[in-house]
Amino acid sequence: MLRSLVGSEMCIRDRYGECLYTGMADRVQYTWEGDGPLGLGIAADVDGIVVESVVDNEVARTVAPGMFVLAVAGHLIEQGQEIDHVIELIRSSKRPLTIEFEERLWYDDDSIHLSDVEHEAGVATNLSLIHI
Repeated sequence: MLRSLVGSEMCIRDRYGECLYTGMADRVQYTWEGDGPLGLGIAADVDGIVVESVVDNEVARTVAPGMFVLAVAGHLIEQGQEIDHVIELIRSSKRPLTIEFEERLWYDDDSIHLSDVEHEAGVATNLSLIHI
């Protein structure tokens, strides 16, 4: 996995109030070779498009709930991007399809922990889970 460190000027206050995004994150890529469902459930979150569930065991070795979608087939996914746009991008992309994900680190009470949906279950702003 790649390790990324972004300066403190890139930190943002997250939705939990006292937590700050540190910019330190693990990034992973997964490539789907064949046609068909990806085996993921995604949702729109205030911080971006987040993986809510992984139903394919092979995909689950790399991708986990709480990871954010960074890029689809080389197209960057901006914070605030409409989930419908991301889904259409996934559906219209030819295979093999590579999606880049990020597992973010957050700063809270002088400690660093991984931020994922399990940290604050049910906080996603768009509670409709979309399986792709």
